[in-house]
Amino acid sequence: MDYSNELERMFGVRQHVDTLGALLDNNYSNLPKPSNNYQILRRIRVFLSRKKDERRQLLGETNLNSTDCLTLAILANLMAARKGVQTRIARPDKLTKYFHAMLIYSENDEQEKVFNLSGRGGYKHYVILTPKEVETRLGYIKPVIDFANYVRGRK
Repeated sequence: MDYSNELERMFGVRQHVDTLGALLDNNYSNLPKPSNNYQILRRIRVFLSRKKDERRQLLGETNLNSTDCLTLAILANLMAARKGVQTRIARPDKLTKYFHAMLIYSENDEQEKVFNLSGRGGYKHYVILTPKEVETRLGYIKPVIDFANYVRGRK
Protein backbone atom coordinates (compact mmCIF):
# COMPACT_ATOMS: atom_id res chain seq x y z
CA MET A 1 0.00 0.00 0.00
CA ASP A 2 1.44 3.39 -0.84
CA TYR A 3 2.26 6.03 1.75
CA SER A 4 -0.71 8.39 1.29
CA ASN A 5 -3.26 5.58 1.05
CA GLU A 6 -1.95 4.09 4.28
CA LEU A 7 -2.26 7.48 6.06
CA GLU A 8 -5.76 7.96 4.70
CA ARG A 9 -6.80 4.52 5.89
CA MET A 10 -5.30 5.08 9.36
CA PHE A 11 -7.09 8.37 9.95
CA GLY A 12 -10.32 7.54 8.06
CA VAL A 13 -10.61 10.94 6.37
CA ARG A 14 -11.18 10.02 2.73
CA GLN A 15 -14.41 11.99 2.31
CA HIS A 16 -13.03 14.95 4.27
CA VAL A 17 -9.96 15.18 2.04
CA ASP A 18 -12.11 14.80 -1.08
CA THR A 19 -14.17 17.78 0.09
CA LEU A 20 -11.03 19.80 0.87
CA GLY A 21 -9.71 18.95 -2.60
CA ALA A 22 -12.93 20.19 -4.20
CA LEU A 23 -12.73 23.41 -2.15
CA LEU A 24 -9.11 23.84 -3.27
CA ASP A 25 -10.07 23.39 -6.93
CA ASN A 26 -12.96 25.85 -6.61
CA ASN A 27 -10.80 28.37 -4.79
CA TYR A 28 -8.15 28.43 -7.53
CA SER A 29 -10.30 27.71 -10.58
CA ASN A 30 -9.57 31.11 -12.13
CA LEU A 31 -5.78 30.68 -11.94
CA PRO A 32 -3.59 28.76 -14.39
CA LYS A 33 -2.71 25.19 -13.44
CA PRO A 34 0.55 24.81 -11.53
CA SER A 35 3.45 23.71 -13.74
CA ASN A 36 5.48 21.78 -11.16
CA ASN A 37 5.19 19.95 -7.85
CA TYR A 38 6.49 22.89 -5.83
CA GLN A 39 3.71 25.14 -7.12
CA ILE A 40 1.09 22.49 -6.32
CA LEU A 41 2.42 22.12 -2.76
CA ARG A 42 2.60 25.87 -2.30
CA ARG A 43 -1.00 26.28 -3.45
CA ILE A 44 -2.09 23.58 -0.97
CA ARG A 45 -0.14 25.25 1.86
CA VAL A 46 -1.69 28.65 1.16
CA PHE A 47 -5.16 27.12 0.92
CA LEU A 48 -4.79 25.27 4.25
CA SER A 49 -3.55 28.39 6.03
CA ARG A 50 -6.19 30.73 4.59
CA LYS A 51 -9.15 28.41 5.04
CA LYS A 52 -8.60 27.48 8.69
CA ASP A 53 -12.23 27.96 9.71
CA GLU A 54 -13.59 25.86 6.85
CA ARG A 55 -10.95 23.20 7.52
CA ARG A 56 -11.77 23.03 11.24
CA GLN A 57 -15.50 22.87 10.58
CA LEU A 58 -15.13 20.16 7.95
CA LEU A 59 -12.74 17.99 9.97
CA GLY A 60 -14.84 18.32 13.12
CA GLU A 61 -14.05 15.55 15.59
CA THR A 62 -11.38 13.79 13.53
CA ASN A 63 -7.76 13.52 14.65
CA LEU A 64 -6.80 16.02 11.94
CA ASN A 65 -8.67 18.96 13.45
CA SER A 66 -5.63 20.74 14.85
CA THR A 67 -3.21 23.52 13.97
CA ASP A 68 0.19 21.87 14.39
CA CYS A 69 2.60 21.35 11.52
CA LEU A 70 2.24 17.54 11.68
CA THR A 71 -1.49 17.82 11.03
CA LEU A 72 -0.83 20.27 8.19
CA ALA A 73 1.76 17.87 6.76
CA ILE A 74 -0.72 14.98 6.84
CA LEU A 75 -3.45 17.01 5.15
CA ALA A 76 -1.05 18.40 2.54
CA ASN A 77 0.28 14.89 1.85
CA LEU A 78 -3.24 13.54 1.27
CA MET A 79 -4.29 16.50 -0.89
CA ALA A 80 -1.05 16.39 -2.91
CA ALA A 81 -1.57 12.68 -3.62
CA ARG A 82 -4.87 13.56 -5.26
CA LYS A 83 -2.99 16.03 -7.48
CA GLY A 84 -0.43 13.39 -8.46
CA VAL A 85 2.40 14.60 -6.21
CA GLN A 86 3.97 11.87 -4.10
CA THR A 87 5.23 13.19 -0.79
CA ARG A 88 6.38 11.72 2.50
CA ILE A 89 6.28 13.25 5.95
CA ALA A 90 9.58 13.91 7.71
CA ARG A 91 10.99 15.64 10.78
CA PRO A 92 14.36 17.38 11.25
CA ASP A 93 17.01 15.14 12.75
CA LYS A 94 17.89 17.77 15.37
CA LEU A 95 16.45 16.93 18.76
CA THR A 96 15.59 20.59 19.41
CA LYS A 97 13.25 20.55 16.38
CA TYR A 98 11.75 17.15 17.23
CA PHE A 99 8.11 18.27 17.03
CA HIS A 100 8.42 19.95 13.63
CA ALA A 101 7.10 18.19 10.51
CA MET A 102 7.57 18.83 6.81
CA LEU A 103 7.07 17.16 3.44
CA ILE A 104 9.68 15.52 1.23
CA TYR A 105 9.03 15.50 -2.52
CA SER A 106 10.94 15.38 -5.79
CA GLU A 107 10.60 17.02 -9.19
CA ASN A 108 10.82 14.60 -12.11
CA ASP A 109 12.93 11.99 -10.30
CA GLU A 110 15.49 14.58 -9.19
CA GLN A 111 16.98 14.78 -5.72
CA GLU A 112 14.49 14.92 -2.86
CA LYS A 113 13.52 18.38 -1.64
CA VAL A 114 12.12 19.64 1.65
CA PHE A 115 8.83 21.54 1.68
CA ASN A 116 7.94 23.32 4.94
CA LEU A 117 4.32 23.95 5.77
CA SER A 118 5.12 26.20 8.72
CA GLY A 119 8.15 27.74 10.35
CA ARG A 120 11.48 28.46 8.75
CA GLY A 121 13.22 26.36 6.16
CA GLY A 122 16.82 25.31 6.02
CA TYR A 123 16.49 21.71 7.20
CA LYS A 124 18.96 19.68 5.20
CA HIS A 125 19.02 16.61 7.41
CA TYR A 126 15.77 14.86 8.16
CA VAL A 127 14.21 11.58 9.18
CA ILE A 128 11.37 10.26 7.03
CA LEU A 129 8.50 8.94 9.12
CA THR A 130 6.53 5.79 8.37
CA PRO A 131 2.73 6.06 8.46
CA LYS A 132 2.72 4.24 11.82
CA GLU A 133 5.26 6.72 13.24
CA VAL A 134 3.10 9.60 11.98
CA GLU A 135 0.08 8.14 13.76
CA THR A 136 2.07 7.65 16.98
CA ARG A 137 3.51 11.19 16.89
CA LEU A 138 0.09 12.71 16.28
CA GLY A 139 -1.19 10.79 19.30
CA TYR A 140 1.12 12.66 21.66
CA ILE A 141 1.46 15.99 19.84
CA LYS A 142 -2.25 16.69 19.32
CA PRO A 143 -3.17 16.82 23.06
CA VAL A 144 -0.36 19.32 23.70
CA ILE A 145 -1.48 21.56 20.82
CA ASP A 146 -5.14 21.27 21.81
CA PHE A 147 -4.29 22.28 25.40
CA ALA A 148 -2.24 25.25 24.16
CA ASN A 149 -5.15 26.35 21.96
CA TYR A 150 -7.54 25.97 24.90
CA VAL A 151 -5.30 28.16 27.08
CA ARG A 152 -5.12 30.77 24.32
CA GLY A 153 -8.90 30.70 23.97
CA ARG A 154 -8.93 29.21 20.48
CA LYS A 155 -11.17 26.33 21.49
